[in-house]
Amino acid sequence: MKIHCLRCFKEYPNLESRRCSCGGTIAPSRGGKADQYWTRQRLKDMFGRYFKENGHFPSGWEIDNCPYLPASRSIQRTFGGLVQFRKSIGLEITDYSSGESRALVASDRNAQARLSENNAHNEIVNIFGKVCVHREEPSYGVNGRYFWDIYIYAKPLNIGIDVFMPKDKGSLSGCINIKLRKFQKVECRSIKDNFYFINLNPKFSQEYLNNLIKNKKVNLPKNLSVMDYQSFIKKITDDINDGRIVKYVIY
Repeated sequence: MKIHCLRCFKEYPNLESRRCSCGGTIAPSRGGKADQYWTRQRLKDMFGRYFKENGHFPSGWEIDNCPYLPASRSIQRTFGGLVQFRKSIGLEITDYSSGESRALVASDRNAQARLSENNAHNEIVNIFGKVCVHREEPSYGVNGRYFWDIYIYAKPLNIGIDVFMPKDKGSLSGCINIKLRKFQKVECRSIKDNFYFINLNPKFSQEYLNNLIKNKKVNLPKNLSVMDYQSFIKKITDDINDGRIVKYVIY
């Protein structure tokens, strides 16, 4: 059985990586022995490897984005679905899309997001002062329909911040799309404000966010930026030190 890049046809000795240097996908040749490559035991071993590296077994999206696992569709086709495969190898949680397991994941995610948002708020308060930093400020939209998670009163421009905690690449892109659509549909309270969508998940770097935004069809307004949290903190700290942002002083 040959393993090669589907774009440039370069051959590889194994499936340790699923992405070729040319950007193409590395996969076994179809048919014959290729269909037998991903045996139940081989997949079980790779699921075990994923668990050791990440502390949990992969969901469908995580399978598709793991370099040493086949596409989730392939598992569904060969083993009758992801739920059936998880049952066959004895996993306790077999369905991540519904029921108690989904509720537990969502609850844990919400708690993590809230904690990260609180930590971000506290750090920003330490920078600007408590009086100048507001939570859930009704900053834009008709009759204050939409809220900024954190709003900073500063000079020469105020700063509106909408934070989010994506769990994976799919939810990251989805979060940004939803926020952009919402932002574009309403009139900001002050177009002179500076606005930021801040990603709180440290797995996604500023470089990754820049590439994601670059590939979007809609250009961001000049007063709106999408940043990771550490890059945002560095920017506002540098702006304060260089005099581009002046903190309000309460006498």
